[in-house]
Amino acid sequence: MSVPTRPTRMSDLRVTRRRLVTTAAAFLVVAGAVEASGRLGGGLAGTPVRAPLVTGSATRSKPSAGNTGVPQGTDLAVHDGDLLVSADGTLIEGLDIRGVVIIQASDVTIRNCVVRGPVAAPTSGSHALVQQSDPAHTNLLVEDCTLAVQTPNRWTVGVQGCNYTLLRCDISGGVDGADSSGVGNVLVSSCFIHGGAYFTPSTTNSDNQTHSDGAQVSSGSNIVYSNNTITGYEMSCFMVGQDQGQITGLKLLSNWLDGGAAMINLSSKAYPTLSVVIRDNKFGRSRPGTYQILAYGADTSKISNNVWEDNGQPVQVLGP
Repeated sequence: MSVPTRPTRMSDLRVTRRRLVTTAAAFLVVAGAVEASGRLGGGLAGTPVRAPLVTGSATRSKPSAGNTGVPQGTDLAVHDGDLLVSADGTLIEGLDIRGVVIIQASDVTIRNCVVRGPVAAPTSGSHALVQQSDPAHTNLLVEDCTLAVQTPNRWTVGVQGCNYTLLRCDISGGVDGADSSGVGNVLVSSCFIHGGAYFTPSTTNSDNQTHSDGAQVSSGSNIVYSNNTITGYEMSCFMVGQDQGQITGLKLLSNWLDGGAAMINLSSKAYPTLSVVIRDNKFGRSRPGTYQILAYGADTSKISNNVWEDNGQPVQVLGP
């Protein structure tokens, strides 16, 4: 990951605390984290603003390191430690966060930030660089951010939860990239999700390995992944299974996918069927012999126009 230029230290933020407070930012140490409200951020002088990537088939751009994440030239202020966001409407902008961000509020925006997680990796549990799990909290927006686990481990993913939107983010280093669970209401668009961590032996699963996926969807409705590049995960680009509840209204549209034992893996689990729209995706060949779409227990009638990137020929769908 290329780090944007001219970072400052968190001590500099404390020196300028009065200036930040005048723009409605405040800090309160709670249980080892910093509680943030209002506006929290560093300088953004000269930051380039990129328009959303167009998702039309004729003009859309393939997400990569060059058009996702924090724009080069962005000034970042280093923040050491976790951020607990508990005030509705908080804006977090221009920070290099050496911890995780836990959302416990609605209408929160995280923009032009790097989130790395802590240096000391957790040794158990489930963790995410950005986490919003309570369905009572809605409308989280994470845009133009670089989420890169600085100490890859068995327990940490990039983003986890529900009621969130990711736009033009660069996500790497977690055992999963961008997961959806709970009630759903998730949009992930124009992101570069890559370089997943994988560990074996690992006690996280009965087969003694981490199940590393670009995106795992385990429950919820109104979930869309569109125009993303997902590559470099051991198990799959998309793992869709109704482990935690029924999945409805899921769409996987116009993504570039490469790698994994099965690039898209669908399983109805405890429910009679799984219905997913899978359309206009392009598949790479970095792992010969990889299954393209496994659709056991899934309705295949909504799977169409998914092709190899190099020659435009249809990929294989294995299912009922």
